[in-house]
Amino acid sequence: DTTGGLHNLFEDNLILKDKITKHLQNEEQLRRFNSELEAQVKARTQDLQRANLELNEKNLRLKEMVRRDGLTGLYNHSAMTDLIQQKVNESLRYNHPVSMVLFDLDHFKKVNDSYGHPFGDHVLRTVSKILQDLTRDVDYPSRFGGEEFLLLMPYTEKAGAHMTAERIRQTISELTWQPRGFRLTISAGVTAMDDDTPESLVSRADKNLYRAKKEGRNRVVVS
Repeated sequence: DTTGGLHNLFEDNLILKDKITKHLQNEEQLRRFNSELEAQVKARTQDLQRANLELNEKNLRLKEMVRRDGLTGLYNHSAMTDLIQQKVNESLRYNHPVSMVLFDLDHFKKVNDSYGHPFGDHVLRTVSKILQDLTRDVDYPSRFGGEEFLLLMPYTEKAGAHMTAERIRQTISELTWQPRGFRLTISAGVTAMDDDTPESLVSRADKNLYRAKKEGRNRVVVS
C-alpha cells in the first residue's frame, strides 16, 4: 500500500543518508590520516637531511684534521705533498707562477735540550702563528717536519716570495722569548717554478736552505 511504500522509502533514505555520512566520515578520516602521514614523512625527511648534513660536516672536519699537524694546526707533510703536486700541475697547465719557501729554525735542538720539549712546542706554535699572520689566504704554510716549515705560494713570483721570507725571518729574529729571555733565528731557501716536478721544486728550495745554513744561518737564500 501507499503508506507502506512511503515508510520503506523513508527507511531507505535514512539508510542511504547514514551510508553517505559514514562514507564522508571515512573520507575525512582518510584525509586526516594522509595529512598526518605526509607531515610525519616530511619531518622524517628533514631529520634525515639534517643528519646527513651533520655527517658530511663531520667527515669534512675529520678529513681536514687528518691533513693538519696536531701541534701547530698547519698543513702536515702528507697534505703539503699533495698540494705541491696540485699547484705544480696547475702552474704547468695555466702558466702562472708558483713559489716555495723552506724554513728551518736555527739550533732548535738546543731549545729543547736547554728548556724542555713543552717550551719547544710553544716556540713551534708561535712560529706557526707568525707564518699564518704574515702570509695571504691563498698561501699554504705547513709544518713539513720537526722544526722545518714549508710555505707554498701560488700566483707569486720569486721576488714576492723572497720579500715574504725576509719579513718572516726578521719578525722571528726580533722576538724575545719570555720568560727565557733569549733570541731565536730562522733560515730559509726560496725558489720558484721553472718547468719543475714537485720533487725538483722542493729539492731546489732545500739546497737554498742548506746554503743559508752553511753561510751563517739567520738569512734567506734565493735562486
